[in-house]
Amino acid sequence: MFKAGSANRMQRGVEWTRLKFGCFEEWKANNDLLKFHEDLKQKRFAHFLTIQTAFLAFFALLAKDALVSLSMASLTALVLIAVPRTPSTATSGSPP
Repeated sequence: MFKAGSANRMQRGVEWTRLKFGCFEEWKANNDLLKFHEDLKQKRFAHFLTIQTAFLAFFALLAKDALVSLSMASLTALVLIAVPRTPSTATSGSPP
């Protein structure tokens, strides 16, 4: 019926099929993970742009108000917006 070599070849064929299927499943899992990561990056960037746009709109309205009414409080707020913030020594951990 079957020769000894034929059964051995069938067993190797089954093992090879399992190996190929395992590689395919691993590739599919990696591909799904990559798609999820790319989607997450796009959502984080969109969220960042939304927050950035809101801050720009707020500061633009504040600057417009400061330039229109020219009160001391609004001019001070405009100057404080333009001045870059320096890191405080309390958060750096090194003595002054």
